[in-house]
This record gives sequence, structure tokens and C-alpha cells, in this order.
Amino acid sequence: MNDIIESKNDSKHSQEKIVSAPWSGWFSLACGIVLTLLAGWWGVSAFNAGGLILGGLSLCALVAACLFYGGLIIIPPQHAVVMTFFGNYVGTVKRNGFFFVCPFYGKQTVGLQFTSLETAKLKVNDKKGNPIEIAAIVLYRVSDTAKAVFDVSDCVKFAALQSESATRHLAQSFAYDHADSEDEVTLLRNADEVNKKLEEEVTQRFLLAGLVVEESRLSHLAYAPEIAQAMLKRQQASAILAARETIVTGAVSIVEKAIGALTEKKTVELSSQEKGRLASNLLVVICGDAGVQPVVSVGGHAQ
Repeated sequence: MNDIIESKNDSKHSQEKIVSAPWSGWFSLACGIVLTLLAGWWGVSAFNAGGLILGGLSLCALVAACLFYGGLIIIPPQHAVVMTFFGNYVGTVKRNGFFFVCPFYGKQTVGLQFTSLETAKLKVNDKKGNPIEIAAIVLYRVSDTAKAVFDVSDCVKFAALQSESATRHLAQSFAYDHADSEDEVTLLRNADEVNKKLEEEVTQRFLLAGLVVEESRLSHLAYAPEIAQAMLKRQQASAILAARETIVTGAVSIVEKAIGALTEKKTVELSSQEKGRLASNLLVVICGDAGVQPVVSVGGHAQ
């Protein structure tokens, strides 16, 4: 009755079978209606005439009509129906429409549309032991209906738990923002690499339930409240040191160029002691935060 095609699948427990050509539901519905009318007609005739044969035909027609009605299924868009026969997996209908299958089949509807899952904000220690808060968003859909129905008890709950587990493992695998080397991946600096790693791990976990991950990325990342203030001060100190380093490097370059230009053009004759004093003053002027106070040297004495 059904044209069944087995799909390629790596599962060791189940293999999806696509029922590509089920019977039309409209023809079966018409047969059921005709049998129902015949059963009523024969039943009335048997009651009036007292014929056992007509009574038996009426009963048989009614049973046959119930079987036709029991095999009717309606499959809306982005849904599928998984069928079993006395505990054995028969196949899956993924076509949308109105169909008729064996009335003795067990039928379970599975949604194939995309599902967006956001984990709760998890408090986890990163690679360096710092407590952080992290959350992720996973977009997935059912690919193998047999796995989703038979290999896990609840694929939605399974997806939520595995997403949280993968997010925790990701947080523990990388430092938040202070790595041991410049090339080391961190959660804060390397968002693309971290999201790719998360997607790979979630995909591997979801294969057990026949789920395909379309997108996975972090939605929240921050230090835990108890250390957030201390880490903010640390970040501010690092930023100040980096800024100072840039300023000093630029100031040294400017001083070198200034002294070199004065010496090359012989604008003034400077001794080594005067060059050192000039360099010191220029560095103070360039690197200092406060306003500059002019100092006039008269007769070798500063006033």
C-alpha cells in the first residue's frame, strides 16, 4: 500500500523511512461515507423485514466504514506523521495533505518547523576559575523523525538540557578576556570562533535526537555580580596602562625627531646636558596630564 524509501542515517538505533505515496484521503472518505449510508439502509431494511443477512451486511459495512475513518490523517505544513504497527516502526509521512493509511497504525505527529531555544543565564567558572554569567540561543529543527520519537523521550526537553550542557562546557574551555597569550581564544574577544565552537558541540549532541542546528550563538556574557566591580577596575587599569604606553612611545618618537631636527639644522648648539634637559621637559609636557607651567632660564638659572 505504501511506497517506502529509507533515508541515509548514521543512527545505530533507528533509521527514518519516508512513505512517499500514501493513499488519497478523499477517496477513502468517500468510501467511508458510502459504507455508512449502506449500513444505515441495510440496517433499516433488516429491522423492518427481520432479515439476518441484511443485518449482518449492515454490521460489516459499519465496521468497514469505521476502518476507513480510522485511517484518515491530516498533515499540515511543516509537520510529519510517524507510524508504527504493533510496536514496529513502519515509516514517516512528510507530505502535506489529506491521506489514508492503515487504520491499525499508531500515529504520532512531529513538527518540522524551526524552533528557537534560549538557555537560562548560567553561572559558570571560566578556564581561569572566574565566575561568569553566560547564555546562548540555538535555532534547530527536526531532521530525522524516527530518532526524535524513538531515541529520546522528549526531544524539546532534550534540546534544552543539551544546549545548557554545551554552553557550560564552552564557558569552562575558554578564559573570559585575559588569556595567557595573544593568540589564545577568549570568550569576549573572539566571538566568531566561540560561536563556531558552540555550534559544533551542540550539533554533535543533537545528532542523537535527529535534530539539525541551523544557528547557535551566545546571547549573554558577563562577569558574575560578585566580581564584576573588581574586574571592571582591572579592565580600567589595563586600558590606562595601554594608553600610557601608546603616549610614551609617541612622545619618545617626537623628542627624537625634535632633537634630531635641531641638531641637523644647527638652529641652536646643544650640549649633551642640554639635550637631556630638553628631552626631559618635552616628555613631561607631552606625557603630563596637568597644564604646562612655562619656565624661563635667565643666566643659566630657571625662573
